Amino acid sequence: MSETTNLKLFKHDNPSTNTNQFDVDKALNQNWDKLDNFAVDVNDKVIEIKDNTEELQQKTGQIEENILSIEKGQTNQNTEIKNLQQEVQELEQDIQANALEEETEQAKSLKITDASGARGKLSILGNDEQETREGKNLWNDTSIENKKVSELANTQVSTSNLALTEGDYCFKLFFKDNTYMQTNISIQLKNAANTTLKTINNQSSVTLTAEEAKQIVSGVCWTNSTGLADYANKTIAGLMLVKGTTLTDGYEKYGASPSLDYPSPIKCLGSNINLVTEVLNNLWYSTNTNKFITTQNTVSAIAEIPQNANITINKKNGGNRFAVMTSYTKPQLDVDLTTIFIDNENPNRKTYTFKNTDKKWVWVGVQNGGTEEDKQKAIEEIKIEEGETATSYSPMGQGSTEIKQYNKNLAESIEIFNTSGQFGTMCIAGYTIKKGEKYIISFDTPNSGTDCYLQDSREIKLSYDGGYYYTNLDGTRKSIVVTATETGYFRSTKGIILKRTNDSKETGLISNFMIEKWNGNDKASDYEETKKNIFNIDIQQEMLTGDYFDLETKEEVHCNGKAILNGTEAWTKSGTASTDNFAMFYTNRGNIVSSGEVKSNALKYVKDYQTQDTYVTSVGEAINIRIATEIIGGNTVELFKTFLQNRYNEGKAIEVYYKRSTPARILLTADQIEVLEKLNKLRFFEGTNNIITTEDIALLQAIYPVNLKNVNNKMQEEIDEIKELLSTTQTSAMLLDNLEQDLIKEVE
Repeated sequence: MSETTNLKLFKHDNPSTNTNQFDVDKALNQNWDKLDNFAVDVNDKVIEIKDNTEELQQKTGQIEENILSIEKGQTNQNTEIKNLQQEVQELEQDIQANALEEETEQAKSLKITDASGARGKLSILGNDEQETREGKNLWNDTSIENKKVSELANTQVSTSNLALTEGDYCFKLFFKDNTYMQTNISIQLKNAANTTLKTINNQSSVTLTAEEAKQIVSGVCWTNSTGLADYANKTIAGLMLVKGTTLTDGYEKYGASPSLDYPSPIKCLGSNINLVTEVLNNLWYSTNTNKFITTQNTVSAIAEIPQNANITINKKNGGNRFAVMTSYTKPQLDVDLTTIFIDNENPNRKTYTFKNTDKKWVWVGVQNGGTEEDKQKAIEEIKIEEGETATSYSPMGQGSTEIKQYNKNLAESIEIFNTSGQFGTMCIAGYTIKKGEKYIISFDTPNSGTDCYLQDSREIKLSYDGGYYYTNLDGTRKSIVVTATETGYFRSTKGIILKRTNDSKETGLISNFMIEKWNGNDKASDYEETKKNIFNIDIQQEMLTGDYFDLETKEEVHCNGKAILNGTEAWTKSGTASTDNFAMFYTNRGNIVSSGEVKSNALKYVKDYQTQDTYVTSVGEAINIRIATEIIGGNTVELFKTFLQNRYNEGKAIEVYYKRSTPARILLTADQIEVLEKLNKLRFFEGTNNIITTEDIALLQAIYPVNLKNVNNKMQEEIDEIKELLSTTQTSAMLLDNLEQDLIKEVE
């Protein structure tokens, strides 16, 4: 008998000749037990090996991660070192360039012509403006505003209700370019029977007696076919009838403002508030069922909007469908909406403006198909705001401002179509302009013997006194001076067009297109390719004059406060300042500069007490309102509170801004800090920098590095002028005479 070498299993030797009895227990059972035990040992070893392998793999993975982390850290460290080296190099350049710095005045736009190209600092400050009218214009018809004379239906220009008194009267029909119709125009003053009692001819006046003035109830302005033809391309600002023999001021709309009848909002940095109060996904309003339905890839925004105001919707991206609807109550499942606008055909449309009369809510829906990225883009950044201009996006309840830094050339997104044919060549561009300011448009062309036309000024917002006609081309660079008729960013499908003869086969060529600020003469400067930087900063709360950003403490600092009056305030009637016809009411605010200036959207500010007027003022730490008792129906506090509450509910709330005795501070957001830090070390373009805001309200101030070479050249030019002046005999004699007179005075 024997056993195996490794497991020591029992076995019979020479089984073919072995005659021993077979031992089942020893040959089988004990062998199986040994095999089974061995299997257990093998399995334990396999598990141990597996555990060791996994542990080894984990350690290997950790080692690989550590290696990658070290490599990444080394890469980041190298990048940081490179950035630091670049920063040191730029700082050295800035130190050399900043040997001389200039600080600009605070202004809504800056034009710097002598920057060195190094880094400086740009500050943005609060500011406020308000359109005011004295109420001189007695003509209340506004239907002709912004019309071209050629669009008038007939020679009857305008009709107005009138309430005149004894005295002299004159008028003018003003155009948008501040000129007026000087011939072929008159006003007929009529009584209740429509009989003409008096006629005021162009550039003259008429005198009314007390009896005549009492009878006149209306006026009709007339022109003739000659007048229509002579001024056909002029755009009407409005008609102005005033008391007096001459009218020397520019056009003013009808009605004193600010007043209860003609409010005037106070425009300030951040007043372009995003009115959106709620955003809903995957809901669409069906005009078939007049109900909201669930639809994928849609977003809708809801906003409470003011009445009798223009409302503008602005979305960052396009979409397959774009809808705008309004309602009297907040849009929800069981509320019917009125359709204002639906666009299913223009996927690139991003803005829409409408005039809201009496509704209080607006629903805006955007829908998009395509890829997931397309769907997401369609629902990004919807802004609903008051006004006719779409401004940069801001979060719900916040305003914004967009700061643009250009070099000399303000033209951007330039498209030039150079083709043959009479009107084949066109150049269009985008640009940010300011109403009333002059600009120079220029371009190069080898074409000659052709004309160039500046298209409809109402579309491109740039007016040329010559009408459409631009200039004769002679193969050299051409320029023209134009005036901006609006403020903001504009890009029209109309622009500069070359006109050639009808049978011309010559291809028109336009290149090096440029728009620059007027430089004092009508000649364009040398072409420079457009360079620009754009910064958009959110404004958490309206910022008026005196409000500012404090980057050191990372705060918005508000030195001004605002009260929206709704009748719940604690009002008290002043016994000494009230009469039967006028009552004075006041409410203590606290944290208000004692007897400081206040501003209102619906009341004029009066510093000193007046007996016969409706106005707002401040006495001590209180807001005081003096109002005619006939307006509120009496002189009690309860009637005054009801009056305020009614105006608030009608969307005509009286707003009052005042100076705080202690400024309020709001922590800046991370996005605000990021933008402000960029502005705090802004790199200026070498040479000319035009810095503006699209909203044209914020105050800007820059500390910039001056180009020393330009300074030296300018000083040398002045020295040369002095030398040339001294070289003339006449000047030398004059200087000697002055010297002699000085010596005589000295001796005396």
